[in-house]
Amino acid sequence: MTDMMEKLPTELMQEVVEYSDKPTIHSFAIVSSKYCRIAQPLIFRRISIKEMTDERFALFVERMQNSNKLGLVIKVLIINKQFATEILRHLFEIVSNLEELHIEGPIANSLLSPHYFPNLRRLHIHNPVFFNDIITDFIPRHEILDDLKIPFVPDSSTSDTVALSMLPLAESAVASAVNRLVTYHGPRDLLLLLTPNSSMKHFTSSQQIDEGTLRKLSRAISRGLLSLIIDDPMDPTTVKTLPASLIPSLFPNLQSIAWLLVNSISASAIDHWPHLRQIWFRSSHLGRLPESFQAFVTKIIQLSAKNNRPLREIRLYSPAGSPFSHTYSKTSSKTSVWSHKEGLPVTPFVS
Repeated sequence: MTDMMEKLPTELMQEVVEYSDKPTIHSFAIVSSKYCRIAQPLIFRRISIKEMTDERFALFVERMQNSNKLGLVIKVLIINKQFATEILRHLFEIVSNLEELHIEGPIANSLLSPHYFPNLRRLHIHNPVFFNDIITDFIPRHEILDDLKIPFVPDSSTSDTVALSMLPLAESAVASAVNRLVTYHGPRDLLLLLTPNSSMKHFTSSQQIDEGTLRKLSRAISRGLLSLIIDDPMDPTTVKTLPASLIPSLFPNLQSIAWLLVNSISASAIDHWPHLRQIWFRSSHLGRLPESFQAFVTKIIQLSAKNNRPLREIRLYSPAGSPFSHTYSKTSSKTSVWSHKEGLPVTPFVS
């Protein structure tokens, strides 16, 4: 195998290795220094750091520093554990070619804000304590970033609202940066900066949205919006639903929506979304779902089939029900066979 590979041009060899599985790539890397140079960008392209002590993490960062090019081949960095600030600061200085950065848990603003990642397209930070600084400082400096996920979970020490504040001279630059975003998950305050030239396609709010805010969102990105999701973690058992009678006229091209209430108005609204693929419902019924729910689902499926719609997933959340969730799905829009599963997670997502 290696004799055959040796005869290939380096570019073609890289392509062959790229389609190999991880064990094969690791084996390939130890054959020779030439093979190692080809394999390293694939081995280190995506790094996920979890369940590692600070000592081991510090050693990993030190080895990255000692290698001139290793840090530059990391494109996706996922940190699932809180580490010492100083070690993270050193790591961020090394991985300047990042395209995606995912951080679970809070980090200090001073840790992230000084760094510049020219190729960064996706930033996911869970429960940041510096939302304002990300929006007003970090995002405007990263001109190709178009996917921002910063879900906000208030606790006893924080308010359930997040207010944006910035200098008047900075408003234009910040608004331009926000309107470049295609995918957003975070506090609803970002809506204040959206304009009709926004690129937003997927909007998930980690707080409830009232009718006035929905109309504001519609004026900015009515026909361009493909997914509208409310993912409020404050109290999932009392999560409010979106007004089914209003949403179709505000956002006619939706492909995913959460949450709607289980009722006849919601069932009728489905017919007004020709591109709908995923939908999440919430039932206010206490205890086991009544038999009428099956008729509700059947009606939606029949409407979808009758009009040749792409709907392929229906999820229902019943907080007090047993089971608490029902998922109806099919593998593609071309098949008519639907499967039914109970008890699956119901957190909304866009597939």
